[in-house]
Amino acid sequence: VFYCVDSTNHQQEILQRTIICMFYPPNPLLWLQCALPTINVTSSGQPVVAAPGDDVILQCLVEPQLDMVDMTVEWSRPDAKRRPKGMEYVHLYRDNREVEDMKSSSYHNRTALFAGGLRHGNISLIVTNVTTADEGEYKCFIPK
Repeated sequence: VFYCVDSTNHQQEILQRTIICMFYPPNPLLWLQCALPTINVTSSGQPVVAAPGDDVILQCLVEPQLDMVDMTVEWSRPDAKRRPKGMEYVHLYRDNREVEDMKSSSYHNRTALFAGGLRHGNISLIVTNVTTADEGEYKCFIPK
């Protein structure tokens, strides 16, 4: 699990993932196992300050640069109240698209990822027209 939170908290974790690559040549001794390198997630390290009505970018980058297009990206508010049936997201990207029906109603039509950024490991979130209710901690999570 890795995440980055808003830059006022300055937290980051490292994800170690292993991907098994199976090649099936005639000789089973030639099967190959490969591992994905350690992935670091970084944020700007600077507080994000905005006035109501501003647009902000919550920076979150994957290093080394990896194509994140086929991955799931979950942005949430750990300090926010949950709906009874489960998680409510600030932004959810899954199956190569944004999933609106699992998004908190207060963020509908106000969040986006950078269109071409996912291909280069940029999973930063754009939040438009911020309000005082948007103040708090944000978590970016990439599930296995």
